[in-house]
Amino acid sequence: VSQSRYRGSKDRRRRKQTLLQRYGNVCYYCGCVTGKDKLQMDHIVPRSRGGTNAISNLVLSCPKCNKVKSNKFLLPDEVNQRKKEIYGEDYQV
Repeated sequence: VSQSRYRGSKDRRRRKQTLLQRYGNVCYYCGCVTGKDKLQMDHIVPRSRGGTNAISNLVLSCPKCNKVKSNKFLLPDEVNQRKKEIYGEDYQV
């Protein structure tokens, strides 16, 4: 394992821990509460669109919200609307 790869993994863990301390085990987009191991770090402005790994550009997201958001810049209401379109109108958190 290269030193830079190890350091990146350590930085990811540190950023996720900071987000968990800041926001708890709550999805930024839909508000569901889940286990910390299920939450994923998500870039508000995707890296593919010029976003950075700065903590101010990161939030915690449940897997469904993260999948729906993909590499787009979407507000929480937009993510939830897309989830309803995909999973049905009756979808609830």
